[in-house]
Amino acid sequence: MTSHSLTITLSSQTLDELKQGGFTLYAFLPVQCSNRTGVPLVWQRIDQYLGRIPVDFPAALSAYASTSTIAPNAAVEPDSVSAVKPGQLVTFSGSAWTLSTAGLAPDVVGIVSAAAQSFGCGLAADQVPFCAFTLLAGALVPITPIKAICLMFATSDYDAGVYMVNALGPTMLVTLADGVERQVAYDVATGWSPTGVDWAMVANAGTSLKDLLLLRPGTNEPSRLVTRFP
Repeated sequence: MTSHSLTITLSSQTLDELKQGGFTLYAFLPVQCSNRTGVPLVWQRIDQYLGRIPVDFPAALSAYASTSTIAPNAAVEPDSVSAVKPGQLVTFSGSAWTLSTAGLAPDVVGIVSAAAQSFGCGLAADQVPFCAFTLLAGALVPITPIKAICLMFATSDYDAGVYMVNALGPTMLVTLADGVERQVAYDVATGWSPTGVDWAMVANAGTSLKDLLLLRPGTNEPSRLVTRFP
């Protein structure tokens, strides 16, 4: 399987200042979906780090269903999970999953409800949900995973699987390439680098993470992957 990863480099001064300030590194995974109920969830929180921090895109994904309420600063807890790959459709009956490959683009994960009630749903990595949507009875939620990682240092205390509404510090969104390890850096004085490249963008503290991390497909192209970068 082709790997997708990045490494963050910190100078010794930046590392010392981040540690003294009690900063945690947060990581998020963007997706594309036409369902407008979606929100991003914290994927990873990294409290213990050194001057080089590797972050790998997950090798496997799961679909999940949840009875948790999707709300700001609240955790989404999966009640039922099914392994899934892009190009597959998973149907949740309310208690069990059925897997098929009918009718989806190869980069889309489809989650369908065959239950009589609504659930929350989304994708997870290592049992940790990183996005959440409302799954109505009989509805389809088509989610396209994007091979990118969003990074942010912040002092606020958030658990993985929680809906963080706005960026709590300077944030970098990095698109990944097959078999290429992206190299980025963070400095407390100058922020994230590199800048001006076609595979990364920087967002300021206060930026809506929903706007940054949940992309919409183009008109008349419900599953075509779009990009924020030139």
